[in-house]
Amino acid sequence: QRRGVNDLVAYADIVRGDVDETNALLDRITINVSQLFRNPEQWTRMAEDIIPELARTGNGKIRAWSAGCSFGAEAYSLAATAQAAAPDARLEIRASDIDRRILAAAGRGEFSEDDARTAPKQLLEASFERRADGGWTASRELLRTVSFHHEDLLAVAPPAGSYDLVL
Repeated sequence: QRRGVNDLVAYADIVRGDVDETNALLDRITINVSQLFRNPEQWTRMAEDIIPELARTGNGKIRAWSAGCSFGAEAYSLAATAQAAAPDARLEIRASDIDRRILAAAGRGEFSEDDARTAPKQLLEASFERRADGGWTASRELLRTVSFHHEDLLAVAPPAGSYDLVL
């Protein structure tokens, strides 16, 4: 309706030929809702049980994938949690999403004060830098730990055994 077409076939033709319309469609159908340390009880379990066990069984190396990472809150929450729970572990986090524009934002590691509303204060202050506007930016160490990739989860699957943890 926004483009003045009456059927999906005609709209699909527009999307195939117009990158701007493809991006507009992605904006409308993807959620991009997240926050740092969302669902705090899960991050507590991750810190107390899962990360230490992965560090022990993986010879000090943890490979994780944050699939559908949106603007990176989950990936950076994992990086901060893992660094605190297993500081000697070598951590590699792959984060992926289908939305290229949200991935560009994710790579900057910038979060608003609202994005950090459920974050544990001590962990937030240890792993993120407070900005003048009240927001937070991931530390350089976190930025180096997480790599962002454009991927369609319907078309890409990780090789079996390639990750210790998938979120």
